[in-house]
Amino acid sequence: MSVKKLGLLLSFAAIAFIFASPYLFFTLQDDRGFWQTVPDLQQARYIHTATLLSDSTVFVAGGDSGDVQLASSEIMMQPQSAWQQTAPMLHPRRGHTATLLRDGRVLIAGGKGPNSVLRECEIFDPVAKRSKAISPLTEERVSHRATLLSDGSVLLTGGKTSSGVTASVERFDPVSETWQSASPMNYPRAAHTATLLPDGRVLVTGGYESSLAAHPFCEIYDPVKDTWDVVSPLNIRRDGHTATLLPDGRVLVVGGFTGEAILATTERYDIETDTWVVTAPMVQPRDGHTATLLRDGNVLIIGGMNVTGYPKLAEIFHPQFNRWSSADSLHTGRSGHQTLLLPDGSVLVIGGATTDRILSSCERYVPASH
Repeated sequence: MSVKKLGLLLSFAAIAFIFASPYLFFTLQDDRGFWQTVPDLQQARYIHTATLLSDSTVFVAGGDSGDVQLASSEIMMQPQSAWQQTAPMLHPRRGHTATLLRDGRVLIAGGKGPNSVLRECEIFDPVAKRSKAISPLTEERVSHRATLLSDGSVLLTGGKTSSGVTASVERFDPVSETWQSASPMNYPRAAHTATLLPDGRVLVTGGYESSLAAHPFCEIYDPVKDTWDVVSPLNIRRDGHTATLLPDGRVLVVGGFTGEAILATTERYDIETDTWVVTAPMVQPRDGHTATLLRDGNVLIIGGMNVTGYPKLAEIFHPQFNRWSSADSLHTGRSGHQTLLLPDGSVLVIGGATTDRILSSCERYVPASH
């Protein structure tokens, strides 16, 4: 074979490799968005909840100060306005859920109180700016997940009880303001994810059953039939991960903890084929981070922790290219924080914890496309 022919073959082989590679073809430029400081919370807190109300007010409730569980709540009217105290919750709690109901009220359920895991629930009325007690859960729980269903009811899955991790499930009826037991999951789990799919079903992924290890098992709940179907497991077991519904109907799972290692790995679920496909990994492994779907369909990953500390680097996943790009870095790395996509397309980061302190600081990410 001539040197010229060999050169041409090698050139074609190189081009074919580049196009076939899932990660090489080209490198996306870093996102040119930036962070803004916003007013601090009045109370430093982590493992709290943050809810965007119907009028775009941000409502923050509970959490932990580092010394005690909190009942205090506060609201922010505009992205750059000061936080204002509002009436406290009826029970101090952390690791609870807060779900915006269709009528604009916020359902607060479960969590860990000063002395025990809670059954107590309450509803915050943003007009009256106070909470009222409602029927308790059928079973106490913390590190559970709450999902607003298509019919306006709320599905509560799993979590940790006073006797261990549970597979139990219950549904909240916002009209009667009562809870009813639903069919249990096939696997007990806490620190899992629960994602509402476009067809109204709920995909539950991962979580842990014991403190020693996460598991890979996944299942889908049908709220019409009140049934659970086991689906394909994750490629890598994990808890403390995130799951984001993408515009194309697939679900992106990012990071988390296996029980032995913090992960940078990611994977996508295709509901049509019931398959998980490994996708490009993050630059940094992280657990206890947040994932926010941006207006342009990309996913912003913020905070978390790993063996080196609390990463400041934010990363953006581009689903159409299966690539990650770096975003501007947080002013303060953090975990146990909350993030919200605001109506103007920016992302608000609230509270959390870092190496040596609980945070009252907040930051706002303004994407390049803002």
